[in-house]
Amino acid sequence: MKVYVNLPQTPEERKELANGVARFHATLMLEKIKKLNINDSSKEKVLNLVLEHLEEEAKKECTSN
Repeated sequence: MKVYVNLPQTPEERKELANGVARFHATLMLEKIKKLNINDSSKEKVLNLVLEHLEEEAKKECTSN
């Protein structure tokens, strides 16, 4: 099998790709949370914990750069 990849050339194109990948991952995460066999209140707690974790990771990444 051959795979062809067209990588973005400009910073704007790279940012657009990164945003698209982030939206895709967010959609997958939301769908997984929706499918959990728990009540809606618990799903909301899970979502909030995920968001808190992502915020902490983003802060770490910003301070390490």
